[in-house]
Amino acid sequence: MKTIGYIPWISFEFVVAIAIASPSTIVGFIPSFQLRGRTSLHQATLPNVSFLNQQFFHSQIKRRQIFRTLYRRDGKEGEDDDESEIDSRDDDDDDWRDFRAKLVMKKFDSPSFSPKSSASLFLENEEDTDGFGALFSQMDAISKSDQYLGKGDGKEERDSAIVPEIHPSQWAYETSGIVEQGTVILGGVEHKIGFGLQQQYYHKATILVIEHDEAHFTKGIILNRPSDEFITDDLNDGVKWRVSFGGDVQNFDSDEPDIVCLHSLKSPEATKSSVEIVKNIKWTSFDVAKTLVNVGLAKPSDFSVFAGYVGWGPGELTSEIHDNAWYMVATDSNTLLKELARQNTAADPREAGLETWEYIMKMIGREVTARTSVGTFDDYMLKEWARKYLSQRTMNDTAKSVNSADSRKKCVPGTLLRGSSVRRSPFLLSNQEFHKSLVLILSDDEDATIGVMLNHPAAKGLQMEVKDTRMNINYVLTAPLRVGGDYVLEESESPIWLHNSPKLRGAQVGTPIGGCWEHIWQCTYEEVAVALTDNLAKLDEFLVISGITLWPKGDIDAEENFGEMLEDGSFEIVPPSCVESVWNSLLKQRVLTERNIQQNIDYGIEAWSAGEGDSLENDDDNFDIHSIGMGYEEEEDSFVFNTDVKVAKLSDDALRVWVSSCLLGIADLGDDLNE
Repeated sequence: MKTIGYIPWISFEFVVAIAIASPSTIVGFIPSFQLRGRTSLHQATLPNVSFLNQQFFHSQIKRRQIFRTLYRRDGKEGEDDDESEIDSRDDDDDDWRDFRAKLVMKKFDSPSFSPKSSASLFLENEEDTDGFGALFSQMDAISKSDQYLGKGDGKEERDSAIVPEIHPSQWAYETSGIVEQGTVILGGVEHKIGFGLQQQYYHKATILVIEHDEAHFTKGIILNRPSDEFITDDLNDGVKWRVSFGGDVQNFDSDEPDIVCLHSLKSPEATKSSVEIVKNIKWTSFDVAKTLVNVGLAKPSDFSVFAGYVGWGPGELTSEIHDNAWYMVATDSNTLLKELARQNTAADPREAGLETWEYIMKMIGREVTARTSVGTFDDYMLKEWARKYLSQRTMNDTAKSVNSADSRKKCVPGTLLRGSSVRRSPFLLSNQEFHKSLVLILSDDEDATIGVMLNHPAAKGLQMEVKDTRMNINYVLTAPLRVGGDYVLEESESPIWLHNSPKLRGAQVGTPIGGCWEHIWQCTYEEVAVALTDNLAKLDEFLVISGITLWPKGDIDAEENFGEMLEDGSFEIVPPSCVESVWNSLLKQRVLTERNIQQNIDYGIEAWSAGEGDSLENDDDNFDIHSIGMGYEEEEDSFVFNTDVKVAKLSDDALRVWVSSCLLGIADLGDDLNE
């Protein structure tokens, strides 16, 4: 074991700066500080196990997972490298991260070291050779205090909760953007664009970096997304392993899920077949974990199992840090072990692990930021995501169909549809533009169904020059340009003009969609110009659509199958008798501005409501939260879990956020969504 000397005249401030910037450099300046070797991923000897990893980067996982490079890492026993002469780590000694933390805490006088009287419940014994499973009995004793109390709007309930105290041996601090193996990445809440509309699992995530190479790849595991999912064990009869959501790459839904098992076992066999992340926390494969249990060297409760991971390519994480998307944190192993143990025993997946994030935010001195961000739109959307994808204790989310059995046959070109009227919108977590939408089907063949949304005016209009033949003058009119979808027809990039005027039908301006005289008519720019010049109509009698919505057929990997969406009630057919009322409400909408955003949305919802026909719409206003019993979380799906926020209102808020961010370009709506 080597001892490196020191230079006595180096200032304390300089030592702190070097410690934060480069932990490997600090050993050259500290008296009697021992440099201990750490087993790298390439050095680890993993008998009968081949670690097969697929590199994906989380920024690519938006609608479909994109495959990157496949590579294999096999540990080889006896392999030598530059670290071969460095002495092996002694688990009884303090880790260099503890030393660095003490320097940082002493320099900045962090409150995280304030002793708390109730901290005796937490892990203190670093000689716990049984792994963090030994914490479970202690966590049972404090599980009630860790739960959020009451059912309020979010802010009050969290403020009144009993937050776990911080033990004097626990520490955490921000690392000023420095990333290394063992870094904890906390989801930021101070960036303008959040994760409310998509990838909700990243909101207030607590991610442990288990592999980092700035030039190639960074891999992390989301620690605070416990689930009710279990995976079977083909080696140990009757054993099931509870698995958490580790990230959006190769997770539960993957044909080949990437499963990582975290543990703190100290037996030679477990150590030899694992990769150390930080002191007392290692990771291994699911096959190794099953084998250790099979030979009696471990229990399933000694492991925290994760399916999926988060990946960043070269420069991606650095860029996101600069955008204030993340807080980079160093913390002690015991803090992470305690949180893992709590989630394995006491955490409800529907809470989405928010308390873990808040706890570490408190440790790094950002308690005010954490508290002021409670009960936000993104919080509620995350809870709804967790409810749908992580919990098996909730009601079936499938929309109850209000369409007839032969509804698909009726969905011919010219059919007008509206988004589902069920209380829990099928478009809450994705495709929010279809919530309370109105969609006109233009064509339907063996390849695809094509339609246009009618109720989303854009932030710009279409100007049209018209000649007044009586006055012999030209004048310019502006019509709201509506967003019909994400696609553009290749044969023509010109807008689609629609009308529903009996007078224009009589003059045969345009052609009826689907060939039915009573359907909505489509016409060309030239036909509109002639109709306006001849005073047959006014410009505000037309709807002008840019873009189409496309649902391909025959693609088994397609996320949305229009036929299935229609059959399960995601869309409802508007009765022909209601089309005129729907149209008249749509004509009230104007070019989108910050001032009229809510008015435009309200007119769109008015049009959607006019298309109700004989379908039965849920009346949330008649539901009294005070009538809910003790077991309402299991039975009632009208509210965001453990709050009095109605899911129906949250769906409306999600629509407004989509309109604001995607059509108007405003990322932050402020607090008005919570009013």
